[in-house]
Amino acid sequence: MKSSLRIRAVYVGINYRYLNPTPSHIAPMLARVFDMRFYGPGFVSETTLARGLDAFIKGQGGVDVIFVTKDFASGYPLERFGRFMSRYASMLNGGTLTASTLKDVRASLIRNRDRVVCFLTDLDPHAVPQMDLDNFRLHAKYFVLWGKQFLNTLGDAEWAGVEGHLQRKLKMGHKLGLLDNFAVEEHERIINIGFFVSEPEFFWGGLINRPFDVAVPGTAYARRKHFLDALARQSGRRRPNFNYRYFWKLADRTPIRPYANFYLLHMYNLLFQRKLSQTRLCITDGGANNYPVRKFFEISAAGSVLGCPPTNGMEALGYRNRVTCIGVRTAEEAVELAHAVGSQPEQFETIAAAGREITFAHHTLTARSEQIDAAVRRIIDTTFAGSYWKDGKFHLEERV
Repeated sequence: MKSSLRIRAVYVGINYRYLNPTPSHIAPMLARVFDMRFYGPGFVSETTLARGLDAFIKGQGGVDVIFVTKDFASGYPLERFGRFMSRYASMLNGGTLTASTLKDVRASLIRNRDRVVCFLTDLDPHAVPQMDLDNFRLHAKYFVLWGKQFLNTLGDAEWAGVEGHLQRKLKMGHKLGLLDNFAVEEHERIINIGFFVSEPEFFWGGLINRPFDVAVPGTAYARRKHFLDALARQSGRRRPNFNYRYFWKLADRTPIRPYANFYLLHMYNLLFQRKLSQTRLCITDGGANNYPVRKFFEISAAGSVLGCPPTNGMEALGYRNRVTCIGVRTAEEAVELAHAVGSQPEQFETIAAAGREITFAHHTLTARSEQIDAAVRRIIDTTFAGSYWKDGKFHLEERV
């Protein structure tokens, strides 16, 4: 029986927003189930930051668990944050990250490591350096990210060999697959949770009234571009215009810096969601790493039919071929599916609705908050031994 007492926790991070919506959803997700306090630039005053994290926790009467973002646990130097935030992040309530705050927080995390849970949900999995992984281990004992069920960086050799993003990483001297090893080695300390969507991202309209037949949303990774090029050669299929992306890319080269502007950033995400909600079929893939990206959940939440190649652990998350999504391996299959959904949308309503239903039940902000709450309770009573997914449901392994 679940305890009615809320666990006391502090969230240590930077109060900003950037293109990936997941980080901005973490705070409300935690506040839903935990007795939360928030600490970091933009969350508290500079005076409070100057006193330090230990003093803040003591002033709250202590906490049971410390949640931290990768920003503070990575070991990144201050200069790296400065470059990122000036171009890609919008502070929500002011505040400035300083070297003294970084140093203080990291020292406090090391002292409190046994009760630190680090969010790695928005970590770029393509080529995480070993130094970063070592720093994560130094500053936290538990981690929130997709576990070993979902990480297999080079598993799809056909596309990994031509994926430009991976090849650029190799040319820069990065070693691929280190995060895969981390997920295996740290299995008993991983809360196996990755991306999710918030409830306002759901759309409930049917397919028949949508103005567009098919889209290939997201970054043009090799396989997505393969699908998109094949669809572009077909006549008669209505596709949404994503040209607004080019405005943002062009503006990013000017002082406008749209990805660091709160309103332009919010507008970008709204336009993206709107296009999904207006499209009958959205075809995508797991990106360069072939793992569950946020677009799987976004597409299903929008009520579109999700078309995609088989991805690591997809069935475990509840996305079954011809039940909640449709498998697409080749350009020919993509063209054929686009024609079928575009010409007979009523025959695919059941699949679109089932995809939205599994997403709403198990992959929302609300669902994730309950999953994390259950895992943290096991951590506190020292019985947590890892977690896994089966048939769309989150399960905890228990230490005997």
